[in-house]
Amino acid sequence: MGKADVIVLIYPLAALALLSLTFSCAAPEPPRKYDFESTTTEWVNETSTDSQAVTALSQSSTIVKSGKYSLEMTVDIVGGDEHRSKGATYVEIADPETGESTTMNLDEGLVSVWVYAPIGTGGDPSNPIKVRLYGNWLDIVEGTWFEVKLSPSRTTPPDGYMDLGFDPTNVAIVGVEISAGSEPTAVYRGQVYLDVYTLASKESFVTVSTPSP
Repeated sequence: MGKADVIVLIYPLAALALLSLTFSCAAPEPPRKYDFESTTTEWVNETSTDSQAVTALSQSSTIVKSGKYSLEMTVDIVGGDEHRSKGATYVEIADPETGESTTMNLDEGLVSVWVYAPIGTGGDPSNPIKVRLYGNWLDIVEGTWFEVKLSPSRTTPPDGYMDLGFDPTNVAIVGVEISAGSEPTAVYRGQVYLDVYTLASKESFVTVSTPSP
């Protein structure tokens, strides 16, 4: 099966908060990490009719960056397909103490995720699969963990994407999206792994540590 033209996008999915929030001058909010050690049930795959390429999610101990588990995405993606040319997984940000939905100020902060793409995912070296959060494109690295990160702002990144009206001070949903574009030869069926998905405010992201290989 052809894989040369597969393109992978990875970027936070943002939703505007429905409530107005007042921020005080208290200590910076500590970074939040999704390490997938205890559960992955808060993460869901997109089910919209035009975004069904991520077919399943599971907690995996097969390939991990840190700890014992990662998030395994099962992908069935076909370029130009009405339903499977793209897909996504996402999570609603929740208060760590109450579990209630909330928002986070990520303006000029840090969003980071570690990605593992098995050997063969990259396709044709002359037209490699690429990854991004919603910033610049990065060539995918096969067979090893690599980090994709960005600093959200109100400016659309070069060659990137940003929802109309996106407010980086009120981010409610973050996630990962994959897309194969419009060419029917762009096909990939297999797994992609995520680990240590980190959200940090501008004031706190300098303290975020990188997990050891």
